[in-house]
Amino acid sequence: MIVVTGASKGLGKAICERLLSRGVEVFGVAPDPTAVATLGALLLTGGRVRWELFVVPAIWCAISGATLLAMEAPGALIPPLAAALALFLAAWRGSARRRAVRRT
Repeated sequence: MIVVTGASKGLGKAICERLLSRGVEVFGVAPDPTAVATLGALLLTGGRVRWELFVVPAIWCAISGATLLAMEAPGALIPPLAAALALFLAAWRGSARRRAVRRT
């Protein structure tokens, strides 16, 4: 079995098609940008940090990373690191907002 990342389009898709035509067992994975994009959109919203909205996309990033790690995919750490960065930035934004309120 061969694992091909980026199998949904472009070069990854072409590699999958070529291998499949030769009878090779292929497991194609494509990144799930939805969870990371959701975290990014939450960071761009104004107002206070709504932590309950971060739970599902952060968990999904962790599951995606664990799945990719089990398959020994090269980009396995990207989803969980993106979630960690988003949570850090949200916490930083929230603390900066609280400091600004205290000064006024």
